[in-house]
Amino acid sequence: MQVRADWQLSGPLLALWPFRSDVWRLQGRPAQQQLLQLLRTIAPFHAVMLAVPPQLYATVRRQIGAEFPLIILPYNDAWPRDFGPLWLHNAESDRSHALQFDFHAWQGLYPDYQADLRFAGALTRQLACPLAKHNMVLEGGAISTNGDGIAIAHAVSLQRNNPHLRLSQIAAQLKRQLGLRHIFWLYEAHPADETGGHSDNQVQFVDRQTIAHSVSPQCLSRLQQDVTAAGLTLRWLALPPTQTIAANRHDFHSVRRRKGVLARGQRPLLASYVNFIRVADLLLLPQFGVSTDQDAVQTMREHFPKLRVFGVAADEFIKAGGGPHCLTLNLPESGALSAWMNNSNKR
Repeated sequence: MQVRADWQLSGPLLALWPFRSDVWRLQGRPAQQQLLQLLRTIAPFHAVMLAVPPQLYATVRRQIGAEFPLIILPYNDAWPRDFGPLWLHNAESDRSHALQFDFHAWQGLYPDYQADLRFAGALTRQLACPLAKHNMVLEGGAISTNGDGIAIAHAVSLQRNNPHLRLSQIAAQLKRQLGLRHIFWLYEAHPADETGGHSDNQVQFVDRQTIAHSVSPQCLSRLQQDVTAAGLTLRWLALPPTQTIAANRHDFHSVRRRKGVLARGQRPLLASYVNFIRVADLLLLPQFGVSTDQDAVQTMREHFPKLRVFGVAADEFIKAGGGPHCLTLNLPESGALSAWMNNSNKR
């Protein structure tokens, strides 16, 4: 079995409703509106699903009406990329399998993550998709794959989260579990990345041969050397540099302070165009209200003329520490999916 790339997954794009008052400003309302606009951009071209925790289903249903399929799933915060499963393809049976890694809320950015740990099980039961579990901590944002046996993973994140394992041991386990031939490592984490180091803020595969990146020249040179030494040829596409945007403390006055939860508004915000969404023939680039926004969109349109490339507002997402890719999870096609969505929408 081999791990699949985002664009190889033909099921709906799943997003989770932001709601925590100790993470999202104004009880998540600005981010909710930004998320709905993101889904509206995708929906004419590709199926989308929105999930909410049980206690919010009735409220959100009244708010969005029948605009999007709305389902119930357990979660503590709205980052399915990191605690959701990775999807593997079994070529013999032509079936999808899910693999769930352990999750510790980015080494404790919030203390209550038990619902996050139940998320993959609840999701795969409804998809009728087999689920296996692995005790290594691997956040989905810390790895990017081309769907053909090649991945780039963040050494800083994986070693921080698995201090009992050497990097060679981590590599061996990931190759075995994910059906990978090659893993290339990022050794630098952006100082404003509160996860401790995620690939989807620095590099992402856009297709089997192309990596979009926003890394230092030294980091890029090392990656390119490692790829060349492995006898591979990949295309490298530079996006505008990742920026840190000063947090406006007034924006965060409504965020409830709670013991054990990372306080918001006290550190710069990480704005990376690499945190994009690729689904089918769509590419959605985050926009932050800065001068380089359109440069990023134009770069992608020039290099990928066969893709529909859109810019989507993401300034509210980064105030909670993530971006569009972090907030969404590509799903495989499932025969059980339509029935689940229909049943959920009859509630």
